[in-house]
Amino acid sequence: MQKLKSKLKSFLITLNFLMVFLTFAFIFLPFSKVFASDFKTDYQVEYDLSQSQGNLNSQVNFKIKITNLSSDVYVDKFAISFLILSQSII
Repeated sequence: MQKLKSKLKSFLITLNFLMVFLTFAFIFLPFSKVFASDFKTDYQVEYDLSQSQGNLNSQVNFKIKITNLSSDVYVDKFAISFLILSQSII
């Protein structure tokens, strides 16, 4: 029983240290805010429609240009997503 209490006390001390360390790490880490006004975006969208065997096919090409307006930020990742809406025909 004494051994279990000793291990529990050691675990709680380690957990306490970890919580204090993480709290200070998040407080003092430099977080920089990036806003849309830091960038200029231009885009061109081209739709190529074709019909074959009664089906309408489309190919969409995106040409996207991102320009930094601030020298201390840069784009390291870019993503584009679409909301798919289903439409039922009655």
